Amino acid sequence: MKAFNKRGDQGETSLFLGPRVPKSDPHCEAYGTIDEAVAALGLARTLSRKQHIRDILLAVQKDLFVLAGELATTTGSPREAGPEVSGHHRE
Repeated sequence: MKAFNKRGDQGETSLFLGPRVPKSDPHCEAYGTIDEAVAALGLARTLSRKQHIRDILLAVQKDLFVLAGELATTTGSPREAGPEVSGHHRE
């Protein structure tokens, strides 16, 4: 199955609230690595039998998700996009 977008793949990606950058940009590498860590923590959370451990892992996942969003933003700030984006609406 082929996937298409309007711009085609020129080896670039759009950063949130910012310009297009090469996929080799350090921002992309960093938030990709964080995304992998979030996934690994999700697996650990699923396999954990202790609720307090699951709670800690979830909190770390949320913090890393916010960090990845900040790394994917070069201009402005995720906070400027509102609490739904910045992660500052946590309970």
